[in-house]
Amino acid sequence: MKKKQNIRRILQILMVTAVMAAALCITASAEDASGLGAKMNTIYQLVMSVVQGIGLILIAFGLMDFGPGISQHDSAQQLQGLKKMGGGAAMLLGPQIIQLLS
Repeated sequence: MKKKQNIRRILQILMVTAVMAAALCITASAEDASGLGAKMNTIYQLVMSVVQGIGLILIAFGLMDFGPGISQHDSAQQLQGLKKMGGGAAMLLGPQIIQLLS
């Protein structure tokens, strides 16, 4: 019975993989290049906005860790807060750095 379930599970995985592979086969002609570029630019802007939002949230959490660390003289908590703020700043400034490099 266990062997039958394993074979069934493998067949399900293969079917899902085949459907996903078929769905990802998208062709584009040269006439649609400008439309495709605009869509990719929209997706890029959306992803970069999400990254910047997460970076801003990390900076806020870093400040919330750093403040109590200073008042309690806890260097580990201060360091953790500084790490979060640094990572958040890198995420917040990442899209601008990518634009400068390209």
